[in-house]
Amino acid sequence: MCKASVILYESKAEYMTLPHLKKTRTLLFILLFFCTAFYKYSYAQNTSHNLVRIEMPKFEKVYYDENYKYLPMGFNTSEAFNPIQEINPKDIISISLVYSQYKATDRFNQLSLNNTRTAELLKQIPGVAKYKEIQWYWVAQTGCHSPEACSEYFHGFEIRMKSKEEAESSSFEAKQISYYTNMHLDKDGLEEHEDSMRYTRKVELVERCRTTYKIENKIKSRLGTFKPRHYNSRKRLIKFLNKKVDKESDQLTITLNARNKLEHMNDGTEDLDASIYKELRKIYYMSVSREGKTRHRTEFHIHLERNARRKIKNFTIITHPIDAEGNGIELEPITYEYKPIVTCEMVDTTLVTENTAYVPYDNVVNDVLNRNNDWKNCLIATDVTGSMYSYLGQFLAWHQLNLNRAGKNHDFVFFNDGDNMRDAWKKTGKVGGTYYIKTNDYDEIFRECLKAQSRGYGGDGPENNIEGILYGISQNPRI
Repeated sequence: MCKASVILYESKAEYMTLPHLKKTRTLLFILLFFCTAFYKYSYAQNTSHNLVRIEMPKFEKVYYDENYKYLPMGFNTSEAFNPIQEINPKDIISISLVYSQYKATDRFNQLSLNNTRTAELLKQIPGVAKYKEIQWYWVAQTGCHSPEACSEYFHGFEIRMKSKEEAESSSFEAKQISYYTNMHLDKDGLEEHEDSMRYTRKVELVERCRTTYKIENKIKSRLGTFKPRHYNSRKRLIKFLNKKVDKESDQLTITLNARNKLEHMNDGTEDLDASIYKELRKIYYMSVSREGKTRHRTEFHIHLERNARRKIKNFTIITHPIDAEGNGIELEPITYEYKPIVTCEMVDTTLVTENTAYVPYDNVVNDVLNRNNDWKNCLIATDVTGSMYSYLGQFLAWHQLNLNRAGKNHDFVFFNDGDNMRDAWKKTGKVGGTYYIKTNDYDEIFRECLKAQSRGYGGDGPENNIEGILYGISQNPRI
């Protein structure tokens, strides 16, 4: 940032004359102009670290995707027609400055206009220049050859935002790479990454589901409810009944009123003490259930099964709704329905064996690197697009263990099919998205790999592998 200060002083010895003041005013004007120009130029410099220049006859806006935002400007001016809505810079993938290459006079300075337009954009989206991962494009339109024709073209900025899926996926990139790397290093703790991978639905995880059916009553809680309070309540109840109930009794009948209060209890011959019911309630939960909005009196019939010595060995319970006179109430027949139960598991296709119905176990990267120990001083070009996670895990795990072997390979190129450039803009050999590093430090390799992956998700059919190799060779011709 340009900083300047002017000190005007007065002393007893001398005073500023009128010519001095004129010279000072001229100097201040020149200094102010210089600072303003430097300020605008510094905006451009903040974006030049990641700038790609493209030429095409005419730029076409994307209307079908809401993640593309536009800031239109006039032809040959930096004035924005419509202020852009509030945008979070961290959600921006790329910014494209679109302009016409035509100029009416040789004195016209396109670079200066582009810098002024960029300064206007950065005013509307404060802080955007701080995000170094944003890809910048200058798109020059070559199809118009007069001011009138060029005025019909779009001028301004296209801002491509991350979609919801891309934003969610980008937060899990490091976790997924670590998952596959640790898998090939036989490290524990893989489970902590599986939820992330399940969430982003990456292709290495296949969701295998099985559907079973459970029969359920369509009409529930029509009769009395009788259920244990503890898992061993059935044994406790049998033990309790053997102590309290006469050996000649084969059935107990308990009647509850509509308010779930005990009316009476008998063993088929005589009424029993209510204290038995209280003890029974300590073991089992008994209540009258609703049918619609009405409650019924309910009889609980406990049928006792005895052995030869008249010891109770088992029991069954039947409930009957009854009316005020004790007569049974006919209810709607119970109907059943089949409720599907779906259970799923995530199958990692890099781990399954040849005996499964999925892809066979794939350890190809480790196998190739292990059997070629004579490879030295080579360039390793690696695809880091979305379908490569399991292979990146093998690549990173192998180099974590073998990077510092004497004479091994320390030149690496990572390519991602063009840093999310529009497919229509790509030209063979100039797609971009290639990242070179020469190092024997594993942590530097990991960071560069993650950076390349975070700036390009792939998706395009053609790969820029040859471009990546040529770029790596250009960085180190001795390879």
